[in-house]
Amino acid sequence: MISGLCLIFHSITGNLKPYRKSSSPLILILYSVSTVLNAVAGFQLTDKAWVETRDVFKQCAVLQVCLSYFVVRFSCHFSEALLPWSDSTPDLTIGSTNKVTFFLVRVLDIIFSLSSVLCVLLFQRVAYHQWCKSKSISLGVSIGSMALMLLTVYPIQLVMFGHEWWNCIQDRYLAQNIAMTAFIYVPAAVTFSLILFSATLYQRGILSDTEFGSGSALVVIIC
Repeated sequence: MISGLCLIFHSITGNLKPYRKSSSPLILILYSVSTVLNAVAGFQLTDKAWVETRDVFKQCAVLQVCLSYFVVRFSCHFSEALLPWSDSTPDLTIGSTNKVTFFLVRVLDIIFSLSSVLCVLLFQRVAYHQWCKSKSISLGVSIGSMALMLLTVYPIQLVMFGHEWWNCIQDRYLAQNIAMTAFIYVPAAVTFSLILFSATLYQRGILSDTEFGSGSALVVIIC
């Protein structure tokens, strides 16, 4: 959370140094790796949650991993790292290093993109089941999941059109890779983590259902 809030502070103040290719990607990597580790730990602890919420906590953990992947995937540092394996010659053999590298990246793109779409869609099912128990939580989850669905548009395009599409976007809009991380995926991932933390406070009785539901919806709208 500290590294994520630090990145958001840079975004809000317009100091985009951590996102530029000329700077070290250390803080982005630190945030992404720590978030993934946090998600894995949360996934393993789901058996301690209420029985009816265990599945949704697992979905949240998977989505956290997906968002962390896209923080790195759409950064200029990742595109820069792929340059040595760029497909610059037309007569490469199937077993060449760059073909294998781009194949692995494409497989990861497909896995994380489809997983994020599935997780977000399943959140609407949670909102439906929560309607009779707590309308505030139901509305909060529904609004939040609709907002999260917007985050899947770019990954789906990446899956459909490949890395060539992303290269084209970066060539046409030179700051798009910075914008994707600084103003889209980092804020969304940190906001999602805040909501998950609030959910644990709700389960422990520290927050009421109204506070949790309205607070989650408010945070998402602000993001």
